[in-house]
Amino acid sequence: MKRGALIALAAVLAVPAGVLIFGGKPAGRQSGAEPIDYQHETCARCHMRFATPGFAGERRGRDGRLAKFDDVRCLLQAVAGAHEETTDVWVEDHEGGGLIPLASATFVRGKRLQTPMGSGIVAFKNPAAAERLARAAIAQVIPLEDLLRDRSLLESEARP
Repeated sequence: MKRGALIALAAVLAVPAGVLIFGGKPAGRQSGAEPIDYQHETCARCHMRFATPGFAGERRGRDGRLAKFDDVRCLLQAVAGAHEETTDVWVEDHEGGGLIPLASATFVRGKRLQTPMGSGIVAFKNPAAAERLARAAIAQVIPLEDLLRDRSLLESEARP
């Protein structure tokens, strides 16, 4: 067999082998949320440096790239502007429980809540913790669907 034919055969066989080794995902495609490197990483939307845990979110696009956001508003604006189905999205549990799936979080929104971009929105893994903060901060527990319908939230520009 000629050298060129051997190289072509190796290239053709490499694709199925890669599928078997990497579980059907293209080589290099990541999945899941990743820890945020506070003090070093910046928000993909507003470019502010991550400073305080408890407010962030992440979104992984269909291409496998992960984008990190310092405020729930920045994350929701990115999701709304992505123009693609997005299922790999996480928010940071305000109580320190790490990143949790967006769809399973309980949200609190209030004017007295200090957040990196001033959205006043925080996410919780534990609904009871969300209720406690809402009572203490004179805020409200708000469904994700209501946040996603709020045009003023999604259309407002990120502030540097």
